Amino acid sequence: TQPEKRMGFKANAKWDFFTKLLVDAGILEEKKTKKKGFFFGVGGGPEVTKLVVNEKRLVSLLALTAVHDIMKMNLILPDVQAEHAPYHGYAAGDTIGDHDSALGYVMDNFPDLLPSFKDLDVAEKKSVQFTQCNLRFN
Repeated sequence: TQPEKRMGFKANAKWDFFTKLLVDAGILEEKKTKKKGFFFGVGGGPEVTKLVVNEKRLVSLLALTAVHDIMKMNLILPDVQAEHAPYHGYAAGDTIGDHDSALGYVMDNFPDLLPSFKDLDVAEKKSVQFTQCNLRFN
């Protein structure tokens, strides 16, 4: 049954691998802190390591998730504007038919059209663009 499959997955999944993936992706970060002492924080214990969410990176991943396939809708494929030509082999007036290149074009030239992308900081924008447009992560 479906509930049994889910419980089996939960019991048998290699959660350490999932955690490592999230750490390697920068979504989770290890933070070392000293345990506070029992009495007003005095006499703290040993250092402990805990995982915390890197909110900037998580928001970037959510932004990527929101926009990564939108250019698969032919009606919104962009035409290369004269001031941007040539663009990755497309001439002025050409419709960019490859959905990854089309999204890259919009990210490069019209980021305000992508609300979840436009407010990312520069480093996170570059990361999303690299993942989507350079790696062509699908």
